[in-house]
Amino acid sequence: MLSLASSAICQTTGSPKTYPVAALQQDLAFLKKKLHALHPALDMYASAERMESCFDSLGKSIQQPLTELQFLSTIAALYPLLGDGHTLFLPGTDDQGRSYLPLNVTWLDEHLFITANGTSDEHLNAGREITRINGTPVASIMDTLLMHQIRDGRNTTYPRWIINNYFKEYYRFSFGEPATFTIELRSERGPEEVLIGSLPSDSIRANITRNASPEMITDKPTGITLRFEKGDEVAVLTVPTFEANTLRSDHGQKANAEVTNAFERIRERKMRRLILDLRGNQGGDPSLGKLLLSYLLDEPFTLVSKGPASCRSKPQRGPFTGQLVVLMDGGCFSVTGMVLSCLERHHRATFIGEEAGGNKVVISGSPRHVRLPNTGIDCYISTRIWRLTDGPNDGHGVMPTIAISPTIEDILIGRDAAMEEALKALE
Repeated sequence: MLSLASSAICQTTGSPKTYPVAALQQDLAFLKKKLHALHPALDMYASAERMESCFDSLGKSIQQPLTELQFLSTIAALYPLLGDGHTLFLPGTDDQGRSYLPLNVTWLDEHLFITANGTSDEHLNAGREITRINGTPVASIMDTLLMHQIRDGRNTTYPRWIINNYFKEYYRFSFGEPATFTIELRSERGPEEVLIGSLPSDSIRANITRNASPEMITDKPTGITLRFEKGDEVAVLTVPTFEANTLRSDHGQKANAEVTNAFERIRERKMRRLILDLRGNQGGDPSLGKLLLSYLLDEPFTLVSKGPASCRSKPQRGPFTGQLVVLMDGGCFSVTGMVLSCLERHHRATFIGEEAGGNKVVISGSPRHVRLPNTGIDCYISTRIWRLTDGPNDGHGVMPTIAISPTIEDILIGRDAAMEEALKALE
């Protein structure tokens, strides 16, 4: 972990403010103290001795002044030991006016592909494979980014999902803010290099919109939606979040009413086949997760066995009892992981996609905000624990019944392979 942190530190350029060693050591000690005081399960995935050894190694590695981002890269080495996706560290400085690598990319089968071009350079079209950035092989870059990413337990799909959705931001966290990027591309003629400048977010978005092909342009999410496929024989219910406030502010939806109305329509049409799309749903309100489950289960259930929200829930009168397929991916986290775990325990669904990002046995949460006194890094430290079931914890989320991952070809033509597999499973 320390070697990865060091490689990231060495690549930071420019002249941002640095903090003296004594101040960094003070922040590290402060973070250690707060983790021990607040976190409910520091030893869930790493022994106290191993955690102490990691802090000791981190302290010894700080031998020179570091910037805020360099120190952030250093303490992010704690993530794999914590195994808690709700405990995270973020820059305390405002991101306004920052410039980024102007490309959207995705990491698939150990290859890094461009999915959207945020520059005016036509060589960087979607689908091109990047082999190096500023001289560093992409495998080394991804090792660093994935090691420096939150996760629940030993899960790796959630870190990959985050990096694939926020590569520009997390590249900056670990590799600094270079003014230019030398992008090496794979081609039939051998390596091809393109030099591009960093750009602010609004310029990147504008370029992506201009460069995108019709297949790559997706409509803005519209909150909870219900549609019908296969000649109205299959209902497809999409729930992008369980956060009621987000549904209200971003989509003008009353969450409970949307779920209730969706199942009333399903009942009125006497539907017997349902696809529930939870991909990218990072959680929210447990009460909304319980409401959804009450329409899918025909017996009493518990979302949580021990901890907050642990009361027993009853099904709705006349719940949906037909065939159920659930689409999931690494972005299924927190309350969504709870919902998937409950459906799995009740043997209620066929799961299609990737391993869920949230642990299926135990989850920490209710983070408290703490700011490091010198660097000003914002730390969010879990304070409570939810035991979903009394079963053994292998550190993983719900596994798919049918594993499906998108290919770069699927992404480029806008093909939803998981949805196609779900429709096939309901034939």
